[in-house]
Amino acid sequence: MNVRLDISYDGSLFSGWQRQKKQPSVQETVEQALGKILGENVRVWGCGRTDAGAHAFCYTLHFHCDNMQFPVEVLPRLLDSKLPESVKVLRAMEVEEDFHARFSAFAREYVYIVWRGSFLYPFLCSYVYWDRDPLDYEMVKKVCKLIEGEHDFRFLCYGYGKEASKINFTRKIFYFRAVEKGQWLFFFIKGNGFLRGMIRTLVGITLQAAKGQLSLSEIEKALGAERDLSSFLKKAVPASGLYFKRAYYLVSHEFQNDIKHGSGEED
Repeated sequence: MNVRLDISYDGSLFSGWQRQKKQPSVQETVEQALGKILGENVRVWGCGRTDAGAHAFCYTLHFHCDNMQFPVEVLPRLLDSKLPESVKVLRAMEVEEDFHARFSAFAREYVYIVWRGSFLYPFLCSYVYWDRDPLDYEMVKKVCKLIEGEHDFRFLCYGYGKEASKINFTRKIFYFRAVEKGQWLFFFIKGNGFLRGMIRTLVGITLQAAKGQLSLSEIEKALGAERDLSSFLKKAVPASGLYFKRAYYLVSHEFQNDIKHGSGEED
């Protein structure tokens, strides 16, 4: 059977979602817990990579198994007994054989959280980005609007090196919004896909522009792959403030309770 799981995790103790040779990953942690419960080696596929230190509200994965001797609905409770406190299973269901957590998703959404207070509470260190510098909030909104739409993001991501010649850097951003709530600044971004470091770089250049260090025309040229930005101006914000919110699938692949109660969001 093909099983979909939605999980939530605190990424501060992990090297990201994807399995690493010598570093703890969320993928390996879930696979080990499933192996103990099902009595077989299990390989899980996630809806995308997340950076080391980044978190997830609702991250979707799937796996195939032959030996499930209990209803799939009890899997979350069984898994939670084997997983660390930093990983929790939200729900589970059997899906069609052709469902793939990554390739069946038509959109993904992230949240980035900036703390703007004059001091930082120590328990927030691993969960926000602290930026006390004065910001032009009107410029923040202008940059967000500029980034929406379809662009070539080759100059606004990182880590591809020699692979770059084989990569399609075009992505469509359905929305990129900033919301100010007191001393908090939240960024919401939804797109059909994201490149390595892309979200953290986009938030970084937005904040740089809001501090008067980047112009809209410079960002526009970078979006059009006409001219790269200097490494100083293109510096990505820390992964601590980044949260994977959810992946979007066709209705047949969504949890019916979510649809019934209207928790799904419109494009």
